Parts: sequence; C-alpha cells; structure tokens
Amino acid sequence: MRTLFIVLLSTGIISARAQRTDSVKAIGKAAFMQTCQSCHRDTVNSRIPSIAILSNMTPRAVFAALENGKMKQQADGLSTIQRRAIAEWITNSEIKSTSIPKTAYTQFSLSGNENATNDYSGWGGNLHATGYRTEAQAGINRKNLSSIKLKWAFAFPDATVTRSKPAVVGNWLLVGSQYGDLFAIHKQTGKIGWHFMASSAIRG
Repeated sequence: MRTLFIVLLSTGIISARAQRTDSVKAIGKAAFMQTCQSCHRDTVNSRIPSIAILSNMTPRAVFAALENGKMKQQADGLSTIQRRAIAEWITNSEIKSTSIPKTAYTQFSLSGNENATNDYSGWGGNLHATGYRTEAQAGINRKNLSSIKLKWAFAFPDATVTRSKPAVVGNWLLVGSQYGDLFAIHKQTGKIGWHFMASSAIRG
C-alpha cells in the first residue's frame, strides 16, 4: 500500500508538470509566430538566426536576448511570461536557475599594495592596448611552458559565449558574462570573492 501511494503521487507530479509544459509551449509558440516568425525563418542567405539555430541555444540565452539583449526592442510588446515561454518553446528546455554553493566562495580582500606591474586591463592590457604580457608579468617562458598544468577551471552558469577579457588586480580576476554576472575570482584558488548581477551582458 505504501509503494502504491508513492507511485500515484509521482504520477500526479509528472502529469501536472506535463500540463504546465504543454501550456508554456502553446504560449511560446503563439508569441513567437506573432512577433518573431517573420524574421527568424529558415532561410539560407539571411544573417538572422533561423529557428533551427535558435533551438540549439540555451533557454536562458534566448530569454536574455529578449529581456535585455539584442531582441529587447523587438520583444517590447511581450510580457515576461511570453518571453520565457518563447525561450522554453524554441529550445524545448526549461529555464533553470543555477545556485553557486557557499564552498565556491572565499573572503575578498584588497590591500591596495598589490604589484601594479602584474595588473592587467581587460581591454588591451596596457595604455598602448597591445594585448601582450611580458615574460616577467606572465611568468611563462620557453623553458617552463611544457611543465604548465591546469590549476583550476571556472564555468559561467548556463553561458554559451564569453566576450569579456578578465581584468587582473592583485590576486583577483574581474570578469563578466553574457547574462550580466560579474565575478571577482581569486587567481590562485579559482574561488569567488564576490558576485554582482548587472542588468545586461558584460562585454568588457
């Protein structure tokens, strides 16, 4: 009897979720056909992404484009629910929030006495915008190049592209993402000192 109850409960949850999904798909499809279809056709010679290309994006990427990105003006007449529905319908995936665990954070501190010669501007690296680092600044040369190993990796939640070069200040990397997430990442540990959410994508 206990097992039967669990099965029935699970079935009810699945049924309710399926109904919600069908409803979202209907709203999303209708809103897309009314607002987006005329431009996003499957044409070969167009620079506008086709439906097939949009379907391979993440739902958060599509929603961000409609909410505060490139398609904000075109989606101005749509509600937030409709924008979310379009993103979920076109990608056939739900928008999910990613929570970063507390263990990913570390205490942030900046003394003001950091070595300025190793700091790096996010755009060109220096006042001349050369984009290059000297051997002394990078600590990399031909002799030690083969011995370099990956120390840590950082993944932006749900990101598909990153256009922001990190700015280096002391032991911290300041870098933004396509959704407006700005992180201060400790360059020795890969842990987050702080996180700020901007209202639009950060490109530099």
